[in-house]
Amino acid sequence: MSYICLILSVWLQVMPTINISIKTIHNYKTTPMDKKTTNINEILLMSYLLKETDFEQTKEVEKWLNASEKNINEFNKLKQTWSAAGRLSPMPVAVDTNVAWNKINSKINFYDDKSTKKINLGKNLFRTILKIAAVFVFLIGGISAYMMLKKPDIQKIALKSFDIKIVDTLTDGSIVSLNKNSQLTYNKKFNKNARETELIGEAFFDIKINSKKPFFIKVKDGNIKVTGTSFNVNTNKKNQNTEVFVKNGTVYLFNVNQQNDTFSIMLSSGEKGTFNSETGKPEMLKPKIVNDMYWINNIIIFDNVKLYKATETLENIFQISIIFEDKEIKNLTYSATFSNDSIEQIIEIITNTFNLKVSKNDNIYTLKKSE
Repeated sequence: MSYICLILSVWLQVMPTINISIKTIHNYKTTPMDKKTTNINEILLMSYLLKETDFEQTKEVEKWLNASEKNINEFNKLKQTWSAAGRLSPMPVAVDTNVAWNKINSKINFYDDKSTKKINLGKNLFRTILKIAAVFVFLIGGISAYMMLKKPDIQKIALKSFDIKIVDTLTDGSIVSLNKNSQLTYNKKFNKNARETELIGEAFFDIKINSKKPFFIKVKDGNIKVTGTSFNVNTNKKNQNTEVFVKNGTVYLFNVNQQNDTFSIMLSSGEKGTFNSETGKPEMLKPKIVNDMYWINNIIIFDNVKLYKATETLENIFQISIIFEDKEIKNLTYSATFSNDSIEQIIEIITNTFNLKVSKNDNIYTLKKSE
């Protein structure tokens, strides 16, 4: 309580300075184009720096930033001044997936330069802003110290599967199936603008439609956005890259790299995508693979594929190894559909189809020609 009193005391002492500074800012005129006025001002830009703007304000600032290189340079000067005043830590890249997506979306929906508004920041104004920044940093630091004594009313839910698959319904009505040894983390109450989650492992999502509150999934190498669709996400692939397979609807993969460059692609029904391990960019995967849903429906489909490709799929699904003693067997063409069959049943059908022999040692199957 004494600390709060100290903060209030300091606030009363600096109020006249802040009032004068705010009046200076309000009296400062921007330079409009095409005889249009602008809602962009220094207070709005500072609020944007502190991530205190609402959706419309954020969109307006980012629209102004995308308008010209000059606007970006002026904004960076303001940010440097603000940072120098309070020694604020640099803003992390793409921490908030909803903000990151809005940044990408504003670039996709780029607007005509003729409606651009300009803003000029003066040297005297920077001194004023620096004073305001110092005061606010002091006050925010004190209030933060007090608020740390109170636990935030945010309940995190960690949905975990271990040796079995599990199915659960989220608070928004979406249904999630978790494969073995996977975890989905999210807030018990989604915020008003987005439904944000984080996935480790593999999951199939059937997302309840809500175009006003998109559903985001953060994975180790990127971000996924949907409004209502069904799709599979696997972060456990051997090549370490997350893979997304869309069963129905539309899914967006997007990312923001350390240079603040943004990238996104759209996947439709039956398509598959990933994040490039070197560049971080999302990209399409070819060919389309039909057996990604086996862990959900227990169906395997081989449609005129080489036998070695079929056995690779079986190895991934059943965690076994299949060896060809005779190399020419590998390139035999095979078509079949299996539903709820064991690996022993599948191997038996394959060997009978091509008149092969099989031997087993632990989890290793060896196929060879019959003598």
